[in-house]
Amino acid sequence: MPAGVLARRSTVAATGIVALGLGVACGLGVGALRGPDAPEAEAPLPTTPEACAVAQVAWSRAASAQASMSQDEPATLREGYLGARDVVDGVEPPPAVADDWGTYVRYVDTVAASVADATDDAAIADAVGSALASVDTAEVMAAAERITAYLQAGCPAEP
Repeated sequence: MPAGVLARRSTVAATGIVALGLGVACGLGVGALRGPDAPEAEAPLPTTPEACAVAQVAWSRAASAQASMSQDEPATLREGYLGARDVVDGVEPPPAVADDWGTYVRYVDTVAASVADATDDAAIADAVGSALASVDTAEVMAAAERITAYLQAGCPAEP
C-alpha cells in the first residue's frame, strides 16, 4: 500500500471514482443530465461533421488512455493522465460542449502536470492525490457525462 496522500481512504476513493466514472462515461456513454425543468440555454452554434468526428476520436482516445488506470499501479495513473491530456490538448470542441470540454481539459491538465515529473510509485501517488484534492470531481464527472451524451448523439445542434 503506498504511503502518503493515496494511503488516505478519501483520496483513494476519489481517484477510483474519477477514473472509473470517466472510463464508464467515455466508453459506455450515459444519458444527458438535464431534466425537463433544466433552464434553457442559448442554442449553441452547430458543428461540422468533421469537427464532430475529430472531437469523437479525441474523446474515445482519452477514454482509452484512462481505461487501464489503477490506483494499485500508480504508473498507470501517470500514463493515463498524460495520455488523455495529449489527445485532448488542442482539440477544438463543438460549441455545444465547449465549456464542458474546457472543464475536462483543465482536469487532465492539472493531474498530468502534477505527475509529469514523478517517476516512482510513491511520487506518482502523492502527485495524483494532491492534484485531485484541487479538482471538483463532481463537476468533472457531470461535464464528462454531458460530453459523452452529446458526442454519442452525433453532435446535434442542441445538446
